[in-house]
Parts: sequence; C-alpha cells; structure tokens
Amino acid sequence: MNRPPAFQFYPKDWLDFKVQRMSFAAQGVYIKLLCFMWNDSKNQDSILNDDNLLAQALGTTVEQWLKFKMEIQNENDPILFEKNGHLISERLKHEAEKQRKYRELQAGKGIKSAQQRFNRGSTVVQPEWQPKVNSSVFSLQSSSLSSKKTLNTKEILVPPTPLKGEDEITPEDFMEAYNKTLAQEPYNLETCLTLDHKENNKVGTKTRRQLIEALLKQTPESEYWQMVFAKVAASKFLTGIISDKGWKASIDFLIRPGTHIKIMEGKYDDKIDWTTSGF
Repeated sequence: MNRPPAFQFYPKDWLDFKVQRMSFAAQGVYIKLLCFMWNDSKNQDSILNDDNLLAQALGTTVEQWLKFKMEIQNENDPILFEKNGHLISERLKHEAEKQRKYRELQAGKGIKSAQQRFNRGSTVVQPEWQPKVNSSVFSLQSSSLSSKKTLNTKEILVPPTPLKGEDEITPEDFMEAYNKTLAQEPYNLETCLTLDHKENNKVGTKTRRQLIEALLKQTPESEYWQMVFAKVAASKFLTGIISDKGWKASIDFLIRPGTHIKIMEGKYDDKIDWTTSGF
C-alpha cells in the first residue's frame, strides 16, 4: 500500500490546550515524535515506548527526555495513549485512516471515469475489465480485441497488458506490458529496449529500473497500473493523435514521479466539445 508522505497540519489542533500547556522545548519534542511516528511506524501512528531509544533519537539525555515526557503525558490528561509498549497518537491514527479512505475513493473515481470513457461513443466492442485481486497480471480481456485490427481514425481501444510473474510486478514485467501494448498498433509509442537507460532530465540520476521499482513499491496493485495504461491508450494527446509536433508519451514520461497520478486524475483526458456532443 502506498504510504502518504505527509499529514495535514491544522493550526487549530496545534493551539489546543493539551499542546500549549507544554513548554516550547516540549512542543518541539512532541512534533518530532509525531514525525517519527508518521515516517517510521507501520500504521503511521505509533512509536516504541523505550525511554533509552527515544532519548537517543531525540538527541538528548534520558533524564531530559523523561522531563519532556512528563509534560507531554500530563498525569491527568495525556496527549498520547500507551498500548502494547507503544506511544500512540489518536490524531495521527485518524489522519492515516482519513487519507487511506481518500486514496481509495479517488482510485475508484479514476477507474469509474476510465470505464465510462472507454464505453462512450466507440464503434468497436469494448473489452470487459476483470480485476484480479493481488494478481501480477494486467488483464483486460476481450475475444473481439486484436492488436492487428486496422483503424481508420484510431478508435480508442483499451490495451490488454499481459505480464509474467506470479507474486509481484517486476520492472521487466512493466516494460514487457508497455512494449506489447502501448508500443504496438494502434498506439505506437516508443519501444523501451532497456531498463538501464537514464533519461536526461530532472530524474536523470536514476535508471528506468530504479524509477519503476520506486513506483511499484509505492503502488504495487496491478489493477491500478492496468488503468493507468488504459487511460494512456484512451488519450489522444498522449498517443500523439492531436499533437501538432508529433509528440507522444514514452515510458520515460510515464515513470516520472507524479505522472501516473496526473493521468489517473484526468489531466490528459480528451476534452469534450459540448457544442457538437449530444446527451
């Protein structure tokens, strides 16, 4: 599951009495604890309640840490609760759950929007999307779909994206799926020949393999990447149909950090001319 890198900071929450009753030094220790929790714990809401380790992490002595701890964990009204040897933030627990639900909602909207686009105004039989949970294979299956089909106007087809591997998607699987679908007719994006290439841009210090590994680590779900590929295929801009200079997306473009999010959010979706479109 993709871990959100940041949590919302609300001034109203920070100005709550439980925080403001602390000294400035204790407030600094408290916000640092929250950062440790968010960055290092599995659920992004807790930290091991070990005074020696916490003092070392905070760069202070155990004695000084215990004084800060008394301020943070007020005897009558502690701001963190203790369970199973951990300090847990109810605030971060709520924030992590909220962000998880938001990501699921946005992913669902992206999938629903893509499915609606694929089945609107097309002259070909659309493939049936069959998601497979925890599958390492992108599966868009249709008996009527053929990569050799001749299209006069490049009608939008959703590409089948076969991937090998039984447990998880690898960079090799990703490259193979790209080459067998988006780099073939009718899309004809640039073929990817190697994963060791370094693109001369802002992410040029990393190879394609490293960039793809980072993307798959953050978002390993095959269904998600299936829809990213499908939305690329559905975009006349990304496939070069409406590009004045003949530009098309490439694998280097697709694996840039943040590009897949823009694709799923619809930044490259075709614009509808409502003056000619009917209901």
